[in-house]
Amino acid sequence: MTMTDFITRIAPTPSGFIHAGNALNFILTYIIAKHLNATLRLRIDDIDKLRSKKVFIDDIFETLKWLGLEYDYGAKDSDDFLKNYSYNNEVLFEELNNLHKKFPMLFYACKCSRKDIKGIYHGNCKELKLKLQKDKTSLRLHIKQNSYVWLGDFCIELFENIGDIILWQKDGFCSYQLASLLDDEKNGVNLLVRGEDLLNSSAIQLFMANLFGFKNFSKAIFIHHPLMLDQNGKKLSKSLNSHALYQWRKNNKKPYELFQKTAEIIGVKESWQINTKEELLACKDELEAFFRLNSQKLDRQ
Repeated sequence: MTMTDFITRIAPTPSGFIHAGNALNFILTYIIAKHLNATLRLRIDDIDKLRSKKVFIDDIFETLKWLGLEYDYGAKDSDDFLKNYSYNNEVLFEELNNLHKKFPMLFYACKCSRKDIKGIYHGNCKELKLKLQKDKTSLRLHIKQNSYVWLGDFCIELFENIGDIILWQKDGFCSYQLASLLDDEKNGVNLLVRGEDLLNSSAIQLFMANLFGFKNFSKAIFIHHPLMLDQNGKKLSKSLNSHALYQWRKNNKKPYELFQKTAEIIGVKESWQINTKEELLACKDELEAFFRLNSQKLDRQ
């Protein structure tokens, strides 16, 4: 794979205002894409239609403009997104149905709620032969014992640590894990830059990509970067408006410290000197070393 073969994406969720931790991921994805001469896409994950709001979609575009981050493919603004790029649940269901027909023994309907499940879920409903019905059942992918994913040096045992995976939710919407995987496979995404909290998501999606014979995603390279934490050492949260960037913009605050934090992550010794994306991109040796040291791929399964 040459540098020009890479396709990556920025993939925010419009369930709250973008915070500093989200922006850190945007910047890191952008500079790695530019360094590798990769194609950069914008995908907005509005799978959860109940929590997705236009004000949050607007905030994504305003944040990208404020950071000065351009992309090659994706919606230009909120109206363009809602008209041409929003997730189509009917299309997702059709794709799920095609997978179900191809691998019928792997899927089963499940009536269990979160309250019913104690610990890791291992197919209590698998032999009940239930039908998929909105508000009554979800659709799960059965995970057998000794199902594991080696992602770089990390081994994720899916049976013991994750259990059977929900692909279609009781509310009638596609799960994030499946929708994200289907979109990435369709668009040829083969480089994913994610927070280290999404290591299990990467393992789940890689497992499914191999199981379903997806050629693009199964060969993807991953970078899982450190998270930006609050003063108490906790992960920033949209639900709490943690470090919401619309407040920064309202106060005419510039994104310097976000570029500085990104520089720190890629190993620039005097990161406080980095104030722009151009200065970050000039750190070619650090970017190359960061990419080489942190690239993870599916070594074996």
